[in-house]
Amino acid sequence: KAKAGPGPLRLASRRQRDLERVIAEIEALETEIADLEHDLSDRDLFGRDPGAFRQRSDRLVELRSSLEAAERRWSALEQQLAAAGA
Repeated sequence: KAKAGPGPLRLASRRQRDLERVIAEIEALETEIADLEHDLSDRDLFGRDPGAFRQRSDRLVELRSSLEAAERRWSALEQQLAAAGA
């Protein structure tokens, strides 16, 4: 006899945990983005250390992309939970 898939309650619980992880990831990304933006707001950083400026700028681009992806996952999970009635 084939095993049945996870029940709706179990699936909703897993999605809720996934949602909590994504929210924590978004918060961490937002914090790191804010820190980098603060560092990059130093008008003298490029003159003092062009390499550090480029490194922080590149990291900021990566983080913003990761944040967009995390926000899409968050939105999808919210929709799934709403559809499941959780």
